[in-house]
Amino acid sequence: MLVVDGIIGSNPDKSKTVSAIREFQSNMIQDFGSPSGTIESNSVTLKTINTYLRITFPGKSTHLPPITASPTLAEEDYVEAAQIIGCDIEEIKAVAYVETKGKAFFPSGRPAILFEPYQFSLRTGHIYCNLFPLIATKSPKNIEYGLEKSQYHKLLTAMALDRKVGLQCASWGRFQIMGFNFDSCGYSDVESFVKDMFLSEKKQLIAFTKFVRSKGLRKSLKNHDWTEFAEGYNGRYQRGYDARMEAAYLSMAEKK
Repeated sequence: MLVVDGIIGSNPDKSKTVSAIREFQSNMIQDFGSPSGTIESNSVTLKTINTYLRITFPGKSTHLPPITASPTLAEEDYVEAAQIIGCDIEEIKAVAYVETKGKAFFPSGRPAILFEPYQFSLRTGHIYCNLFPLIATKSPKNIEYGLEKSQYHKLLTAMALDRKVGLQCASWGRFQIMGFNFDSCGYSDVESFVKDMFLSEKKQLIAFTKFVRSKGLRKSLKNHDWTEFAEGYNGRYQRGYDARMEAAYLSMAEKK
């Protein structure tokens, strides 16, 4: 163990401090090149050290709202939402089924989420791709999302690096609305949006109705233009959501 004395020594090449820095650069920073053994102001080495410190000692940056028990959605809740959007309840239920199979919360009691590594990378300037490839990737294609139980681990790691962006880069609740769409759901900031996603399924449904109206998706949902709806709802890389939504709707409509 090194004793902090502020002294590198007369021969830096044989210094234990320089050796430790080089080892860190070799093992902890991908694609670093030849280890320099120095830590310059605003350097990748300093940024990496600070990043690991934030992960190890996150403080309040990873605080999430408390888990609250809430009733599941009732049929009248869907009826009210359908009236607001101007569609049938089966269309809303089809979206919910495809997004989460209707499960608004994980068994832990926290809202169902899916963390999006591409969005986190995009919104942080791709600076974490080498250090944290599971939560930051430059490509939106062929993403390995991992198991359900890993989603909050990814989210908390991202929050420790950048709390606001981390919250924005998960899709939330029964309808899997991305956090960065908080304003389209009627919220002034992502913190308020996430708080309501934890609060109840009814809040999640209300956010969905506002999102659909704000994004101009009422017509495509009502007219069963599933491709247009899926692209507006899930983005350009909608990964076949349109076909799955159509199939879910037809199945529900047959049972009506």
